[in-house]
Amino acid sequence: PPANRALARPRRRLLAAAAALAALSAVSAGSLLDLRTPAPRPASAPTGEFSAGRAYEDVQVIAARSHVAGSPANEQVRAHIEQRLRGLGLETEVQDTVAPEAGQLSGAAGGATLARVRNVVARLPGTDSTGRVFLVAHYDSVQTGPGGNDDAAGTSAILEVARALTVGPRPRNDIVFVLTDAEEACLCGASAFAASHPLAADGGVVLNLEARGSTGPLIMFETSVNNAKLVDVFGRAAPHPVGTSFAVEIYRALPNDTDFTAFLDQKFVGLNSAYIDGGAIYHTPLDTPAAMDRGSLQQHGDNALGLAGSSAAPT
Repeated sequence: PPANRALARPRRRLLAAAAALAALSAVSAGSLLDLRTPAPRPASAPTGEFSAGRAYEDVQVIAARSHVAGSPANEQVRAHIEQRLRGLGLETEVQDTVAPEAGQLSGAAGGATLARVRNVVARLPGTDSTGRVFLVAHYDSVQTGPGGNDDAAGTSAILEVARALTVGPRPRNDIVFVLTDAEEACLCGASAFAASHPLAADGGVVLNLEARGSTGPLIMFETSVNNAKLVDVFGRAAPHPVGTSFAVEIYRALPNDTDFTAFLDQKFVGLNSAYIDGGAIYHTPLDTPAAMDRGSLQQHGDNALGLAGSSAAPT
C-alpha cells in the first residue's frame, strides 16, 4: 500500500546514510592510516605563524561550559570573540537579526524554523583585492556539551589566523571572518549572513571549519560543484592537504548539514573541512577543551592560514 511505501522511504534513507558513513570511515581508516597531524606549535611560536598553543587559550574560554544559541553563556562567548577581533584593529560588527533555517521553510505542521542570531563579522582589507575569502565557523554549542571541538576548534582557529594575518604580510584578497550563531539549532546564523549581509552580496570563496570528533587529520570532505580550480589551490596552498573525491561523494549522500550548506544555497564556492576521529565525544559532555588533540587544531589553523594568505586563492 502507498502508506507502507511512504514509511519505507525514510528507513531506506537511514540505511543508505549508515552505509555511506561506514564507507567514509573505512576510507579514513585505510587511505589515511599513515597520516599524522602536525606537531602543535607553542604559544611562543613566531607571531606570523599559527600557534595551537595560542588558539587553545581561546578554546578554553569558548568551551568553558555549554553555550546554546540565545543563552547568557553564548552571549559571553560572543562578547569574547568580538573583543578579540576588535583588539586586532579589524573592522568588526555584530549582525543581529532573525533568520530562517538554511535552504527551506520547514518544521512542524509546515511551519518555519526561525532564530534570532548574532553573528560576529570582521574584515581585513586585501592589498589588491579581486574578491573575498570567507573564513567561517560557528561559536554556539549543543545543549548537551560545551563544544570543545565542535566548534571551539574552528572558532579559535579563525581568531588565531586573524591575529597572524594582521601581523604578517597582508593578503591580496579581502578576508572576512564570520563567526556564526545558531548552527546547531538550524544553521540560521549562516543563513542570515549568506542571504542578507552586504559583505556576502558579491559571493566569494568560503572556507568552513568544523569538527566531528576530537582528533585525527583534517579532511576536506565537501566542496562546491565545478571544483577543479579550488581543489588545485587547496593542494598547493594548504600545508597539510587531505581529501579524496570519494569522501566528497559519500558526504553528498548523507542527510547531514553544516554552515557550508547555507553558503552553497546562495551560490558561493568553497571547501568544508573537519577532523572526525574520536567521534564518541561528539555532541556529548565529553567534548571539552581537554579532549582536543592540539595537533588537529594546528592542522586546522595551518591550512586556513595558508589558504587565506595565498595569492592564488580564487575568487
